[in-house]
Amino acid sequence: NTSLNPYNVGGVQKRTFVEKSGYIDQSPFTNRTYKVINENSVNPVTNKPVGYKFEMPAKQMIMASKDSYNVKRAHYATKQIWVTKYADDQMYAAGEFTNQSTEDSGLKVWADGSESVRNTDIVVWPTLALTHPPVTEQFPVMTSDFLQFLVTPASFFTHNPALDVPLANNNFNKSVYYEDATKNAEKPSSGCCKM
Repeated sequence: NTSLNPYNVGGVQKRTFVEKSGYIDQSPFTNRTYKVINENSVNPVTNKPVGYKFEMPAKQMIMASKDSYNVKRAHYATKQIWVTKYADDQMYAAGEFTNQSTEDSGLKVWADGSESVRNTDIVVWPTLALTHPPVTEQFPVMTSDFLQFLVTPASFFTHNPALDVPLANNNFNKSVYYEDATKNAEKPSSGCCKM
């Protein structure tokens, strides 16, 4: 629309509500993010519901065959993010007895699309990564891997909460030239520090 974007440099954020329990595919090329919002509480500044934004880097999902027991037992590992209605007994993404099971009794069952998740207590289940291409430095023991997701407030506050930090105007909280600092420094109370 050239009337809204005459220089062709603007973009549009598209909001899609998750209505039923299920999974959401990531879209790394559009930088898809997810927000958990409370439609009953509106921010007076933005006129948008308060909430939290989830950001996850794109990760490769499980590569095993869909007929393998790995996928049958851990179907959750086939999708990046799942949403279910909160339930006290739903603790483990793959179900309660993963190692002895023949199929997933967790998210595959709970997130079947039958329950409404809009404007109710929900659980967001991120799948961070399950496929790992090894390198020689990680054999025979994998030292570490880096997994992350970020949760930040979205229209939660009426202002930036970091802006109320007091100014650095106290005499003890100021920068001094190094030579002046060493001349005026008191002798250390122990022999551990020398100037």
